[in-house]
Amino acid sequence: MRALRGVVAGVIVVVGLATLLGLLDRVSWVFELADIFRLQYLVVLAGAALAAVLLRRPRLAGAAVVLAAVNAAVLGISLIRTATAG
Repeated sequence: MRALRGVVAGVIVVVGLATLLGLLDRVSWVFELADIFRLQYLVVLAGAALAAVLLRRPRLAGAAVVLAAVNAAVLGISLIRTATAG
């Protein structure tokens, strides 16, 4: 169980770092590769958040959700359902 917690934490740290480095793509072209895989980061972080909840690690799950929301915001995916004029 302890090893699984370490793996989940490691995934969140690595993918979270890639998420944050991808935000620097406008600073240098070196970071542009990290910006390409936003949808994959979103899916991996959502899965890691679920795993962290199942492992009873709420702070780790919260960090994964925040990082996933950053990726969703960059992609322009709305997390809030909006009313449409009908």
